[in-house]
Amino acid sequence: MSAVEVTQTEGRDVYEGGVKHLMKEKFRAIWRVSFALVLALSVGLVAAPLDEVGAATQEKEFATNGTFNWTVPAGVSQITVEVWGGGGAGGGSDDYIDCQGVGGAGGGGGAYASSNLSVTPGDLLWVVVGAGGAGVSGADGTDGGPSFVGNDTNPAHAFVLAANGTGGTANTVGGQPPGGAGGRAEDCVGNITIAGGNGTDGDSGGLICSGAGGDGANGDGLGGAGLCGANNTNGYPGNAPGGGGGGGRTSGMGGAHAGGAGAAGKVVITWVPSVAYYLTMAVAPPGSGTATDLTGTSPYAADTVVNITAVAAAGYWFVGWTAPAGSFANANAAATTFTMPAQNVTVTAHFESCFNYICYRLCINSTAGGNVTIPGEGSFDYVAGTEVNLVATPDADYGFVNWTHNVGAFVYNVTAASTTIFMNGNHSITANFEKLLGGYNLTISSTTGGNVTTPGEGTFTYDEGEVVNLVAEAGEDYFFEKWTGGVANIDDVNAASTNITMPAQNVAVTANFKSTLPSVTTQAATGVTTDSATLNMNYTVGNFSSVEVCFVYKKSTDSAWSSPDWVSKSADGTYAKSLTGLDSDTEYDFKAQLKYDSTVIEGTTRQFTTDAPSTPEPSGGYCFIATAAYGTPTAEQIDVLREFRDVVLLKSTVGSKFVTLYYQLSPPVANFIARNDFLRTLVRELLVDPIVWTVETTGAIWRN
Repeated sequence: MSAVEVTQTEGRDVYEGGVKHLMKEKFRAIWRVSFALVLALSVGLVAAPLDEVGAATQEKEFATNGTFNWTVPAGVSQITVEVWGGGGAGGGSDDYIDCQGVGGAGGGGGAYASSNLSVTPGDLLWVVVGAGGAGVSGADGTDGGPSFVGNDTNPAHAFVLAANGTGGTANTVGGQPPGGAGGRAEDCVGNITIAGGNGTDGDSGGLICSGAGGDGANGDGLGGAGLCGANNTNGYPGNAPGGGGGGGRTSGMGGAHAGGAGAAGKVVITWVPSVAYYLTMAVAPPGSGTATDLTGTSPYAADTVVNITAVAAAGYWFVGWTAPAGSFANANAAATTFTMPAQNVTVTAHFESCFNYICYRLCINSTAGGNVTIPGEGSFDYVAGTEVNLVATPDADYGFVNWTHNVGAFVYNVTAASTTIFMNGNHSITANFEKLLGGYNLTISSTTGGNVTTPGEGTFTYDEGEVVNLVAEAGEDYFFEKWTGGVANIDDVNAASTNITMPAQNVAVTANFKSTLPSVTTQAATGVTTDSATLNMNYTVGNFSSVEVCFVYKKSTDSAWSSPDWVSKSADGTYAKSLTGLDSDTEYDFKAQLKYDSTVIEGTTRQFTTDAPSTPEPSGGYCFIATAAYGTPTAEQIDVLREFRDVVLLKSTVGSKFVTLYYQLSPPVANFIARNDFLRTLVRELLVDPIVWTVETTGAIWRN
């Protein structure tokens, strides 16, 4: 074959590859238009529930391979998770003894999976995005990695998982090495699972192509194209998310080449927040200071606790907070928290001016090695007689020494980092710090229920090897449990009175206390169906050898609760109870109970609503036009329409009424169509088939 013929053939291969790519893009465009039409037809059926939510859909995308974590936002109880697995790399190529061109096989595309998950605000989810496989010169392509979301980084615990594509086989001996397999749907975890495309086999011969990579599932990342003709190079990479890499190609004695890399997977989390309300910060009078929302993510769900702070301008001081609704932890503290009401709200910080009072100025500064954190450094004006809190915070490797001040200032304790100064005139004060000469910091704290009495709580400095006595004392109804933190050098972590030998580093330890009394918490119901549900609780036994737990429940409209069914427990843990025989589409109340000695305590009351039964199809005869058109009620196309009815139409009031009306009107039309073969064909090909195609093509959207 002449050089010209080779060039023409290469051009045709490139042209055909481009046409195939354009055809895929054209199909995508048709798909988008079809989806827009279906969305327009369905908007009246599904818009009402979305409007009731009161917030727009939000999205978080993870598009690079790696491990991440994501915290469920406030007000979110339901999320949709979509995952695409990583694509496998294409197989490499190398010289073949007959001097033929050889092409490696394409890598398999990553699979797709999705699910709707019930979550609790503040939950931490781990996100793993699978890497694409790497091409290896003259060797098989490596597999991609699975993508998944779970409560840890173990794929065996995944809530949703998309399987990876496998690498394509190298071609170093001729023949047709097999393409990599696409990620299998049966290896995925999710309500919807779609397999990735298989890589094309490699081949051998003068103008034969290497294998193309398999497409990522769900019509997304295209696989890398095959190399044809005189190409003598590495394979094309797959496109994200999840496209498999194309095979490498060696033309004649062109040496070893690698297959194209597989594309990384992807994870997309979408959610619709519950109703949220805006928090506006204001000051009075204007210009008297600043009021700041430290949480900074308004709008908020009702009952969200927001951190707020007020800072007075020169010549003013803070008086208090006001709001028309909601509540403050301390309305008189400049730094406090505010609990959001179920409405938009303005929180106002009020300041007063020294213009109407006798005021004195306090000038605050510090030496190197730390700073004054409360009230800060600079000049501040206060009404005569005010007691001002002072807090000095040393930097690392520095310690607080003392406060020095002008003549006439009254400071309650000049050697304490936290103290007060009495404003009986204009004063200046300095916080003094010094560099620590050796030694390491021991920071001591405690949990609720007690405190550390020796050497106290806070930060203390000791030399390496110095033995420090630790004594923890429990409060009423609590007992000491153990020491946690940097406990490697504590003699006995389970003893309330013990010693720690200071290592050559800073150490922080915490005294942990536990209530002697049992506790119980009602958790959300799971596995709710039309006639069953599982109730859940967490409980502790406190200082008792055993307790008894149970659930009581009732219909929300009833007044009487079910009788307790006590179960004995001897260790902290969880307990679940399955209920059956419940009424469908009914709200139930339930609460966890715990009994110790003769005392019964209860968790909060929670609710669940059983599912409504699905609307049955009418029986007998040709009750659907589609059934008449296909001549059988078991056609695959009819299953698609049934699913669209259950997932989309029956989820809204308008859609349910449409289905009921259709059941009433369709039988005579269906019977008329069924008696005429020509009419059946006409209705099937011009009406029913296009509808089925559109619904099936957009399934990934409405199924979510």
